Amino acid sequence: MATGHLGRAFSLLGSLCWAWGFTLESAVKVRTLGQIELIMAFVIARFTLNEKHQRADYIASALVLIGVVLVTLLG
Repeated sequence: MATGHLGRAFSLLGSLCWAWGFTLESAVKVRTLGQIELIMAFVIARFTLNEKHQRADYIASALVLIGVVLVTLLG
């Protein structure tokens, strides 16, 4: 039961952070930074759930990370 409340609290916090981000920065930067969620899910799946990934998965994650860094640095 407590886990459900914790999940809802994090969901609410995430929504608030999205709204706050859109008020502080351009939508392009906020949406790009949101792609970090994909990498976080990938890492969690690997280390928590012991999922095995293919080389292409690692390459795709690296490309997403490179894109996020470039958009963040270059605007």
